[in-house]
Amino acid sequence: MKFVPYFDLGGTPNIIVDSVPTAATILTLSHWPESGTPVALQDDLSAQIVFHYLDGDPQLEAVPAVSNNHFDKDGLAGIFALLFPEISQRYRDLVVDVASAGDFGVYRLHDAARIAFAVSSYESSLRSPLAPLMNVEPSHRRVALLYQELLPRFAEWMRAPDSIRQLWIDEDAYLRETEVRIRRGDIRVAEQPDLDLAIVTVPDGRRVPPPPGLPEYADALCHPMAIHNATRMFRVLYCCGHRYEMHYRYETWVHYVSRLHPPRVDLAPLALELSALEGPGVEWTFDGVSEITPRLYLGNAEESRIPLESFKARLLSALRRG
Repeated sequence: MKFVPYFDLGGTPNIIVDSVPTAATILTLSHWPESGTPVALQDDLSAQIVFHYLDGDPQLEAVPAVSNNHFDKDGLAGIFALLFPEISQRYRDLVVDVASAGDFGVYRLHDAARIAFAVSSYESSLRSPLAPLMNVEPSHRRVALLYQELLPRFAEWMRAPDSIRQLWIDEDAYLRETEVRIRRGDIRVAEQPDLDLAIVTVPDGRRVPPPPGLPEYADALCHPMAIHNATRMFRVLYCCGHRYEMHYRYETWVHYVSRLHPPRVDLAPLALELSALEGPGVEWTFDGVSEITPRLYLGNAEESRIPLESFKARLLSALRRG
């Protein structure tokens, strides 16, 4: 078996990891909704599903190709496990934790977060060691390039995360600073389990600034992985001064099986209500319940005119009605 780019599969019999099947797919190992993954193998992460398959009696030599239609950490971890089952079993906890850090922003092992950050650096059009190629390839070729470059490197990254320190050091510092502020109480995380909601508040209104080398976090309040590691709630409201945002986490889009969570509530009517309260020229936006990680946010202004307690009361009411 070998990795074959999704758009090059044609009629080649294949296993699909962390994606949707093609006409020639023999088996799908994915946490995507309605992916066709066998019920007995299902789990929260595609990488976990692959390991469940490997725990059985897999006939890997009978299928020539494995693929995925997009690139991310869970897909990389799952395909790596399928292609290199012996070494992936040796590092099983770490492989799964990299997938979790990448997809859900939740980690147990410090090295898993660092390896996920290293993978992110390869994905970044500004920071990637492959930047010249990443900027000129069409999107499906970029996906293929990332798998072809990182699958052979992944085992060494498992063995020696410090060898790729330059790839993760900036984002790791940003994560650590956020975690310190949470422990110190500079960032507060309160939970409302009945609504599956975490309310993240920065009392002094000061966000955690990311390092200059992480432009993708330029508008972030703090590192989201620190927040996701601090709460099991899958709805997250961020409050920093008069800047508010509500996020549905990725766990609410995939077929998540380890615990139940309430379905997403359509917050488009609330966005209209909030826009009317703001007054002319200020508009709230909700991405839509079908988006992968939708947000309710103020689209064309830095801060809201609505007092925090009033905003929270309206959001909680909308979630309860939903």
